[in-house]
Formats: sequence, C-alpha cells, structure tokens
Amino acid sequence: MERERKRTIALAVVIGLAILGAFFIFLWGIYLNRGTVNIIATPPFKVVTAEDEYLCDISPCELVWKRGVKDLIISKSGFQDISTSVNVKLWGTVDFEIKFMIDPYIETTEAFPEADPKVFYEIMLDEQTNSYKLVIAGDDEQRPIVYFLNRIPDNNIFGSENAALIIDDDIAYKIDIQNAERDRINEDFSTIEDGVWSNDGEKFAYTTSDSSYVQVLDQFNDTYETELLKEDTVYTWNYDNDLFYITSQENSHNFGIFNPEAEAYMGIFSSSELTQLPSSLIPTNNGSRIYFKVGDEKFALILEKF
Repeated sequence: MERERKRTIALAVVIGLAILGAFFIFLWGIYLNRGTVNIIATPPFKVVTAEDEYLCDISPCELVWKRGVKDLIISKSGFQDISTSVNVKLWGTVDFEIKFMIDPYIETTEAFPEADPKVFYEIMLDEQTNSYKLVIAGDDEQRPIVYFLNRIPDNNIFGSENAALIIDDDIAYKIDIQNAERDRINEDFSTIEDGVWSNDGEKFAYTTSDSSYVQVLDQFNDTYETELLKEDTVYTWNYDNDLFYITSQENSHNFGIFNPEAEAYMGIFSSSELTQLPSSLIPTNNGSRIYFKVGDEKFALILEKF
C-alpha cells in the first residue's frame, strides 16, 4: 500500500509539473514573450503586419507584439507608404518615430549648400597642471575641454561641433564637447577608417578595415554592425539624427533611413538614373531635401514640399 501511495503521489507531481509547464508555455507564448512599440507619427495612420492591421488615431500608437524583428507597412492617406522593420525587445518599450513623406523624386539643381565645416581638435600639454588637454585646433587661448594623463596622437581624433572620439590603442573616449564630459569606451577602434557624428553628438557611424559593414556607436556607447555594406553605401546623419544612406545594388540606387534607437531600416526611394554612388550627402536642416553630386552633376532628393 505504501509503495502504491508513493507511486500515486509521484504521478500526481509529474502531472502537476506537466500542467504547470504547459501553462507557463501558454503564458509565455501568449502574454509574456512580448514587447511594446510606440509608433510616433501624425495620425490617423494604419500599421499592417503579416498577421494583423491596426488603425492608429492617436500618437504615440502603442502596439504590443511578440519579441523579435517585426516587418511593418505604415500608411497614411496622401503620403508614401513606408515599408520598415522594428526590433521588438522582450518586456521593453521602443519609441519608433515615423515621418510621412510625399512620393520622393530627384531633380537636377544649380543651388547647392556648403557642407558644414569640419571641426579639428588637438591634445597638448597643460603646463599648469602637467597633464594633457583637449582643445580646438587653432584656439589662440588654448581653452581646455577635458584632460588626460597622457598625450594621445592627434590623428586618432574624430571630431564634430558637439562630440569627439579619441582613440588610444584598444580603448577610446567619447567626448561631450558642450558639457565638457568624457566617457571611456572599452572598444578597439584601432582599425577605424572614417566616421561621422550625428548632429546631437550622441551617435557615430564609422567604417573599419576589418569589417565589410558600416558600424554605429550608439547613444548608450554600444557598438554594432549595420546591414549596410561599406563598399556599396554612402551615408550621413540627417536633421533628426537618423542615418540617411544610399546603397548601390546592380543597376539601382536605393535611398533609405536607419533608425538606431529601433534598429530599423526604412526604404524611401529607388532610382536607376544615377550612374554611380554620390561622393557625399548634404541634408537640409528641416529634412525636406538631400543634396548630392555625381561627378560634376548636382542633384536634390525632394522629400517634402516647401
């Protein structure tokens, strides 16, 4: 009898654990394995996924989806549909801002803005403190921004008006110019080739000799590779600190935007008119135009009407 009772108890425990496991799997699949995406856009607009569609009449439009990459089509009457994707993070919230645009087109132009001048920095000895200071190159007053114990070669500085990346062997420093602050980044940037800062000085897009892809140092000081092949891509940061890019694929040039916060790519235009990739891109401050040159020809990508 005692053995039979133990067997009954053991069987009940096994059945109970199986029921609990099945219940947890049900909860995980239906309720727990989820994240929130706040889509910020001018309402009303529609969001279509492979499974459902949602009519959003308020902004932000809060949507809860299963964790992972979600493909979306976002549409608004009178504007271009937007095909994009967003990385839904487990139990997290991603704010994904969408700017609806007219159907883009390219036109030749005579008017062409000047690119913002580059800002150069140098590190020099501060005799009063016997340490090294970062200063704007050519500053007659040699006003310090931040200090270092040791001198770092000037050719390892990538700067802008609001930020600088200073590379010292296998570590780097991210400098907030306006607030005179620095963060140490334990990443090896020794193979860096080129890079450009976002307007807010929080994000840095760059290429290295040991990677085939454009990479990003984000606002949290994390680094990762994008899906953009460096040999087939020209890029810059636009006015609202997203990465604007043109990629070359066979006989087509594709224009798009990468949103680092949501790790999302948004294609906006494709053209077979260009003979090669532009040498550089100059966005306007309001985002309505992207100017570029192909050889001696000047073009503007029209994104909004004045």
